[in-house]
Amino acid sequence: MVPEAAAELAWRGLVVAAIVGSLWALGRLASVDVGSRLRSRFVLGVPWGTLVSLSGVLLVYLVVQGGFWHWNRPVVGAFTAVSLFYPTGWFFAGFAHSSPSHLVNNLTSALVFAPLAEYVFSHYPRERGSRTFATPWTNPYVRAFVVFPAGVFAVGLATALFSWGPVIGFSGVVFAFVGFSLVRYPLLTVVALIARRAIRVTMEALANPVTVAETVVVVSRPSWYGVAVQGHALGLFLGVLLGVLVLRRRGVRPDPLRLWVGSLLIASSLSLWALWWILDAESFVLFRALGVALVLCVATVVTAAVVADDRPGSRISAHQVAVVVLCLSLVGMGTFSTLLNANVIDPVEREGVEAGDYLVFYDEGIENRMVNVLPIEGFGLSTNVTTSGVIVASEERQLWREKVSTRELSTYGEVTFRVGGVGWSEPVTVTREGYDVVGNETVYQVWIDDADGRALAYESAPSTADPVVANHTIGVVSEDGEFHAEVDGPDGTDRVPIPKENASVSAGGIDLVGDGDRVLAVADGTEVEVVSEERYREPPDQ
Repeated sequence: MVPEAAAELAWRGLVVAAIVGSLWALGRLASVDVGSRLRSRFVLGVPWGTLVSLSGVLLVYLVVQGGFWHWNRPVVGAFTAVSLFYPTGWFFAGFAHSSPSHLVNNLTSALVFAPLAEYVFSHYPRERGSRTFATPWTNPYVRAFVVFPAGVFAVGLATALFSWGPVIGFSGVVFAFVGFSLVRYPLLTVVALIARRAIRVTMEALANPVTVAETVVVVSRPSWYGVAVQGHALGLFLGVLLGVLVLRRRGVRPDPLRLWVGSLLIASSLSLWALWWILDAESFVLFRALGVALVLCVATVVTAAVVADDRPGSRISAHQVAVVVLCLSLVGMGTFSTLLNANVIDPVEREGVEAGDYLVFYDEGIENRMVNVLPIEGFGLSTNVTTSGVIVASEERQLWREKVSTRELSTYGEVTFRVGGVGWSEPVTVTREGYDVVGNETVYQVWIDDADGRALAYESAPSTADPVVANHTIGVVSEDGEFHAEVDGPDGTDRVPIPKENASVSAGGIDLVGDGDRVLAVADGTEVEVVSEERYREPPDQ
């Protein structure tokens, strides 16, 4: 075994030994019999419903999305909820994921919150007068292996069907677990939120015991960009309403202060305040103040829905009002989602690469069809926004999405992703090649490679360097997939190939000399850099 591998194994052994030792010490010191408590709610003390449900989520990533064969590049677009007219998308979207980190984050969260929700649900019926095994509903094995997983599946479908815009991921169901647990054990749910971070740190320690980091510049958007607030809220409200129903049937009433504090901390920590919108391809706006007000309203409504009394003689109680507010919120989100997802995206007629039923192309400053589905204007915001980058479209799947932004491609130079569907996938590689023109815009080409070959997808406009050499200007132009240097002087314009390293060409009395990745213009003893090859960074997953 090589020393590095042996060292990593030793570090992992240290982490495992620390976990086992700490748990052993806890067992010796604790006065509470945790095992008995778990067996009072779970068959053999095991949250079987959680294990069955999360195994299904993992199988979707590994088998349906092809993650078993291509762990870092699963098929994403085919399993994203984008339209009511694409059943495959909304059927799988609540359980599929866009990347390994997306999958691990959601599974880690679910491993914390799902057993807590299953504990509240219980494999053994808790209602007064109910008897175990009296009916299929009270059969603990049916509740563990059928009812709880079926509920998870139903919530996953609901969060995919009734969330706004392109949706993928198990987070909506995770938020339903949170809401369901919150109404019964509010502060324990907050503790679980902290435990989630501890579990992630432990997993990271096992995966990467020692990390050497360097300061790098990465392509990133704001941390709140992309947070599916409406999907998370949908899941949370569904969980809360289901929890209210269960607690009312069991006659359980949590402490109002604990519930309000727990709701406030949970909603804040899980970014329900992140109300954002797109201004253009690289600009976004966050309404943090409105988001914080929303979080406070959520905490108040959840508390009232769970603990407010139905006062005798009153026409309507605070409990009923709160439940109606939650229901109307769900109906409103669902109605808007239905209008949004019932639209049909017009066929895309563009030059690009066809991969199966997908069209992959590149363009800049074009209409963002995923945002412009409904024309909405107001408060300085609009759905009429543009985007730039690699677009993946499929009329059959009602799909149109920016897969790689222009900024990301200009930073890394090459990006590979997979397109596909149930039972098939193929890689697509997008490459950018270009020249930085001194004092002016870069001239570049974008190429797309798939199983059928390589195709030119885009050529940028010509650009002229600022330095003037012997009354001549030097620029770069891209035409028909070839880069040329243009030398413009009193006697006209000459176009010549851009010289490579240690080569030279002449035009209009100017010598263009390749010097490494630079091109120098030489004339009358003057030597000036005018062009250099565009440089790219190593992509994060390579």
